[in-house]
Amino acid sequence: MSTGNEATKTFRPEIQAIRAVAVGAVVVFHLWPNALPGGFVGVDLFFVVSGFLITGHLLREIDATGTVRLGQFWARRARRLLPASVAVLVAVSVATILLVPGENWRQFFREITASAFYGQNWLLASDSVDYLAAENLASPVQHFWSLSVEEQFYVVWPLLLLGVTIMAARRAVRVGGRASSPRRLALYALVAVTVASLAWSVLTTVLDPASAYFVTTTRAWEFGAGGLLALVAVPQSHEARTGLAARFMAAVQRAFASPQRRAIASYTGWALIAAALVLFDGQTPFPGFAALLPVIGVLLVIATGAPRSAWSPTRAMAARPVQFLGDISYSLYLWHWPLIVILAPLPLYRSMGAVGPVFILTVSLALAVLTKRFIEDPVRFSPGIKRLKLRYVGVAAATGMIGVLLIGVGSTTVLGVHEEASQAKIDTILETESDCLGASALSDSIEGCETTDLSDVLIPTPSTIKEDVPALLEEDCRTQTGGTELKTCTFGEEGSNYAVALVGDSHAAAWFPALKKIADERGWELDTYYKSNCPFNAVPMSKDDESCAEWNTEVNESLAKRDPYDLVIVSHKNDAPQDEVADVEAGFVESWQPLVDRGSEVVAIRDVPKMPADAMRCFPESGYDPTSCAPTEEQALKAVDPIVNAAEDLPGAATIDMNEYFCSDDVCPLVIGGVIVYRDSHHISATYSDTLAPYLEEKLLATINQAS
Repeated sequence: MSTGNEATKTFRPEIQAIRAVAVGAVVVFHLWPNALPGGFVGVDLFFVVSGFLITGHLLREIDATGTVRLGQFWARRARRLLPASVAVLVAVSVATILLVPGENWRQFFREITASAFYGQNWLLASDSVDYLAAENLASPVQHFWSLSVEEQFYVVWPLLLLGVTIMAARRAVRVGGRASSPRRLALYALVAVTVASLAWSVLTTVLDPASAYFVTTTRAWEFGAGGLLALVAVPQSHEARTGLAARFMAAVQRAFASPQRRAIASYTGWALIAAALVLFDGQTPFPGFAALLPVIGVLLVIATGAPRSAWSPTRAMAARPVQFLGDISYSLYLWHWPLIVILAPLPLYRSMGAVGPVFILTVSLALAVLTKRFIEDPVRFSPGIKRLKLRYVGVAAATGMIGVLLIGVGSTTVLGVHEEASQAKIDTILETESDCLGASALSDSIEGCETTDLSDVLIPTPSTIKEDVPALLEEDCRTQTGGTELKTCTFGEEGSNYAVALVGDSHAAAWFPALKKIADERGWELDTYYKSNCPFNAVPMSKDDESCAEWNTEVNESLAKRDPYDLVIVSHKNDAPQDEVADVEAGFVESWQPLVDRGSEVVAIRDVPKMPADAMRCFPESGYDPTSCAPTEEQALKAVDPIVNAAEDLPGAATIDMNEYFCSDDVCPLVIGGVIVYRDSHHISATYSDTLAPYLEEKLLATINQAS
């Protein structure tokens, strides 16, 4: 292992080889996921390499100048990374406008903007625990989450080492009776950050795995591991050579004293990386402890360098194709994912069959080469650009980022104008065609709806369908996934002689627009108890079981303290595995029994049809044709709904099946009476729920009267 500026040259073959394997793993994982199920660990290889290279660079600067020149460091990072990333974001923005259905624009441009300002990872972490965003499409810039983590590292890391340098210069920290050197303080700081982040990663991966994958705090230890290796690999000053880092370095050198030992260690490192790529998959808790496997592998490969042994991996690492792939790894990473997301849904791409992924790989490589040749290198190595004053570099960087923002703002503004015009047309239609709107089109009591102008109408407009949610989903009325606080809201006529409760998850909340209309018209009090992804069940089948169980306890205690409701309406997302259906049924009965004992009527509404993924994809591609993408009842409806069985088993409970207003003639269309029925694969739109009010009211009254 070499020191000083020589380190960059010494480590180049293996660094480029690691980059090549990292980007190759990610690309293969995205194009052929079954071929390399653990390919997602490629980003972790990048993180360790970045920690090693950047820490080494900063340490050499501290040794040479006694400080860290933040402005120059950030300017170099901006010249290296921003030109290619801004170019890709602009290209993705244009492709979104030209090729992506309007219903996805808001999500996509929101993520494009977050990516431009390197906050994509925190946005995805937030969306991962937001039940309303659970069915968001993978955006063409989703992969910018890892670049966001790296950029945040580039901001914080030099500040940390600068702080260490200042403390050392002021002799603010003393160990063993003498002031600590910058290297020694850096070692303490890196160890503290690395250990704390690893512990947090392990804990968060268990408690909140969805957000753990994206947040910076669970990944910082990977940069720290690379930084610690740089700390012992690049000692310069006399004090560093005689300190703890040097002693560790000497131990490492003794362990790898011969080329043969270094070759064995290098092969071991590559074997650990290969094991992670092959053995890990989407079910592996990650990052957490599992990430240690590829991280240790990378550290071994870097630490052993390029062993000069006849049977070492040096020749393979230094092979021209490997070095070439490592050289274009950044641009290749940037381009491959947008091409997958934007091209894959297109009919032309799907007609390619097995050739499609090969086509995307070929185009990605070509774009990567062009970007490296005409964007990355000219900006990175241009003497004129290097001589620019820091403020000009900052202005150029800000201009590119703000330019991406303005494209998104302009596009969504135009979309909003189009939506307003469409809504004006819709309002006019609603005034004249309300008798056949939505569910009325399937009602036996209304005839002639098939001949109305609503056959050519889409309400709401497709670009706003994801926002067509019940008002109940407001924060004050909803307990979020992971939350336990009981939030209740009252609608209708408060203090009425007839009190109704709506209790359950988002599938129960989907009936709120219809129930509110009924409550307003009949003078009922309507109270809501709603938690995302949590049915009213004593043994909730949910990925969020702990908070869900606590929330259910709160609901039961609250219901027991107040006067009994006349009517309690429940529903749920019917997604329990077949072997758990009996437990779910028993859980419903256990939750409802106290209500029935106190005189409440419990009415369970059977879950609505679920749209297959291909139907939801087909819908915008077909030009929003109401029937061409419609699944059959067998495809959309589960034969068994445990909430129905539970109501049949409990005297005092009853069921309502509204699916005659979702399916007709063995088909479950996505548009009924001009109204888009689903805002995602399993949630009905608030507008369609509203049109169900008279038919839900009819069934409710019949059930209540029959019970009394």
